[in-house]
Amino acid sequence: MLKLGYYPHCVTFSTLIDGLCREPFFADDRVLFHVPALTGYVPSLDLYTLMVSGLCRIGDTYGARRMLREMEERGFQPDVVSYCDVIHSLCKNSLLTEALDFVSEMKVKGIRPNVYKSLIRAFNTLINGLCEKGEMYAAMDVVTMMDFKGLQLNVMTYNELINGYRIKNAMDEARKVFDSMVRYGCEPNIFSYNLMICGYCKTDRLDEALKLFDEMTKGGLFPDAVTYATVISAMYQEGRFSDATKLLQRFDDKNGLSDLVLEMADHAMLEELEPYIVRYDMLLDGMVEIGLFEAATELFHEIYAAGLKPSLATYNIMMGGLCSRGLPERSYELLKTMEYDYFPSSMSYNIIIRGFVQSNNDTVRVMKILHEMVKNGFSADEMSSIIDIQGMQ
Repeated sequence: MLKLGYYPHCVTFSTLIDGLCREPFFADDRVLFHVPALTGYVPSLDLYTLMVSGLCRIGDTYGARRMLREMEERGFQPDVVSYCDVIHSLCKNSLLTEALDFVSEMKVKGIRPNVYKSLIRAFNTLINGLCEKGEMYAAMDVVTMMDFKGLQLNVMTYNELINGYRIKNAMDEARKVFDSMVRYGCEPNIFSYNLMICGYCKTDRLDEALKLFDEMTKGGLFPDAVTYATVISAMYQEGRFSDATKLLQRFDDKNGLSDLVLEMADHAMLEELEPYIVRYDMLLDGMVEIGLFEAATELFHEIYAAGLKPSLATYNIMMGGLCSRGLPERSYELLKTMEYDYFPSSMSYNIIIRGFVQSNNDTVRVMKILHEMVKNGFSADEMSSIIDIQGMQ
């Protein structure tokens, strides 16, 4: 076009740069940015804003900052959109000090938040970065700055702060944020409650978690699989088995257990193996006890899917569940599968022996298992001996 002697308008350049900004190969079209000047056109504010946005989009925060300074040198005043883009990019790259400097610069220059949502998004990104680093004092300073600018915190801002305190196990501070959220007319959502409940359960304050659990239901919010999984796990951990199985039944009656099972599996990837498997065992035991064997089987398979290794107790619980449903042969098959991970315990054998006797009194099968048990170095315990003596008569 230029070779033919045609001189494009700045709108043409703006359109071209805007398109390039949306492409992954937007590497060095800053060269293209200077072409309008060579053809006699002065770059406009819109063109600069597009370039800042594009540079931020590809992660070139340094280039975006340099472009912002060039705007000022050419007599343009960067608007709130450009500042928000740069602050957002700085926060994504963990350059929190520089981001705060830009926030202060906006305040000094009196740049008004005429694009409210964009500025809130930038502040929330900044707060998220600070909270993840555990810098809660700095995060609260940003909140104070937002308040000074007349920006009302939204639910995402509050949730970021609650989560930051939760990570530090500072639940009293998290509670203050939660209460101020309600006081200033910002309705907590399901994520707000789940963060609080998770934090209370993690710090062994289950009763306070349960108060929030009841509060959210009374307020019209319905606990989801995350809520139930968190509370049920905490109940089992504290030995409140009866309460946990009741809550488990309540969730099953309303929702079915598939979502809960998946959530428990997701939690497994975030915790140490041993404590979590113990909680799995307690949950499985509760499911089997109240007759939710299909859900227990699904959860058992999810343990494998989550990359975890079931414990010996896990296998024994499942074998007991199969036997209670009159399926001792499947229980024995599971025992053989278990041998790839563990050597069966005397309890494992005794569960299956009882299952065969109670199911169909298959004396031949029972004798073979008893002999196998003894051959592997075990002695039949008192119950097995009674089964052996009385069941065979």
